[in-house]
Amino acid sequence: MTDLRATLERTLGDTYTLEREIAAGDMSRVFVALDRALGPEIIIEPPTIISKDGRLVGVVGSPGGRTIINAVLEVILNQVDFKVGIEDAVKAARVTLALCRAV
Repeated sequence: MTDLRATLERTLGDTYTLEREIAAGDMSRVFVALDRALGPEIIIEPPTIISKDGRLVGVVGSPGGRTIINAVLEVILNQVDFKVGIEDAVKAARVTLALCRAV
């Protein structure tokens, strides 16, 4: 199995530096990266792969800094719990705690 952090560092090249990992679970890992040219920190979450009984069910990812975790979770919940199709799950309104600090 490939080390995810090493793969991300190779992919990001000289553009970003992975600062730290802020969350990890069975389905996903979330990193904070520093933009080397501009300076601000960004949130990076590689796509979440969903499988059932060893078969691929879906792959979900999102741009959006501090809203990534909420967006991915809501798409998955809409699909799995509420049986919404992928297009409608992605287009659905989002709930986020904008006042919470993610990093």
